[in-house]
Amino acid sequence: MLHPRINAANIMIGHGEEEAMHIFGGQFTKHRTTDTTEIIAPGKQPIAGPNMPREVMDHCMVKVNDSLAIYSGGVSERYRREPKTW
Repeated sequence: MLHPRINAANIMIGHGEEEAMHIFGGQFTKHRTTDTTEIIAPGKQPIAGPNMPREVMDHCMVKVNDSLAIYSGGVSERYRREPKTW
């Protein structure tokens, strides 16, 4: 991982030998949530992915199809509950 994190969410992207794990948000430290993402593929170095719309942890990611995933719920900065789905 590029950054150790807890309370993140992930989905699998790609197919077969091109499959990778895309990790979203989470916490770097007890009081620091993040909007960063990273992609980890077997046998390759992790790479940074696109940032999320906001910092979030304890959320749910759902892969709808190969081009669409949504996240819902969770807790954003300063431990505010996140009412939106992105």
